[in-house]
Amino acid sequence: MKNPSSLYTSWKSSKKQSLGGRKAKKMDLTDLGFRTIAASMKRGNHPLAVRQYSERLNDYIYNQPGCGRRVCEYLKSENLWLRAAAASLPGFWVTQRKITSQKELYWRIREVMHGGDKDAECVISSVQFRSVQFLATHWIEKRVDHKHEYPFLLGDPVSGTNMVDTLVYTVSQRIRPTLSFQVKALAACCRDHLVLERFYRSLDLELVPETGDSEPIPKGEVYTQPLRFVYFYIK
Repeated sequence: MKNPSSLYTSWKSSKKQSLGGRKAKKMDLTDLGFRTIAASMKRGNHPLAVRQYSERLNDYIYNQPGCGRRVCEYLKSENLWLRAAAASLPGFWVTQRKITSQKELYWRIREVMHGGDKDAECVISSVQFRSVQFLATHWIEKRVDHKHEYPFLLGDPVSGTNMVDTLVYTVSQRIRPTLSFQVKALAACCRDHLVLERFYRSLDLELVPETGDSEPIPKGEVYTQPLRFVYFYIK
């Protein structure tokens, strides 16, 4: 990658070759954009470098109709690197207009989060958590007003849970290949007062019985272990 427009240039070159001068549908060009980013990640380029050198291409994809839906579709792809590209795009879009309203996209990322025991799957997991970290960090640094609805606290109506609770769960599993990514993503979310207020309410109000134990334990204990990791990342 020699300059910030290299992936965009590569995409345009591939577009000309694949179209052969014929007019194409925008969906086809969007698919080609996904595959260009996926190919870059497959070559071993760091996600941060891919983000830097694909700004124009990221802008193009985001401004196509149904971009969030397309990402959700690619997250279910059998192609490993297309899934990795799809998982990375939300983090690449941190500065895009109305990115905070892409709740269906966040729910889909939450749904496919996992530890990633295999090296290849670990790539997908790491970029998922990086995307969450990029978004949460950008929102706090730019003082984005969520109007009492933090995007990662919005519950998925199908699963009944949200991104923050899923992060707490994954951190509590302590799966080594991606633990640092998980903790950093959760720590970034915890910098927002809405997330902290939710944890405080959970600590104060509820009890949860622990299997095999005669005494109920505070629900706060469910959060305490993961948050011990998070403490060291919050400045």
